[in-house]
Amino acid sequence: MHHFDNHLFYRYYSDFHIHSIIENFSEILEPFLSENINIRTWAHVEWKKQDDISSKLEEFENLADCSVNEMGLMSVCAYDSSDVSASLQTTMMRSHEYLMTDREFVRSSLYRNPRLRS
Repeated sequence: MHHFDNHLFYRYYSDFHIHSIIENFSEILEPFLSENINIRTWAHVEWKKQDDISSKLEEFENLADCSVNEMGLMSVCAYDSSDVSASLQTTMMRSHEYLMTDREFVRSSLYRNPRLRS
């Protein structure tokens, strides 16, 4: 089991750099992938208040979903529900196959498989 500080990983103290986060994720996992080691990830996604964070999170989650699927990973993205608006939650359900709360675990009816996206 390996742990990474989520504030450092998501660059919490500066802008939410989508492509840097995805690149960093791939670099961290590369040694394990090259050895054909099964990987499961759990990430608590955090950001500081900033303009247009909803669209950044939407783009990030779409890219992350594609990356996770390409790498064949099982991955959980955790968000603090008080930081996610209803509209953002609906948007993220398009890039997450499942939704889990404190009370339920359900398949997202809005999920669009990245291999089928145009």
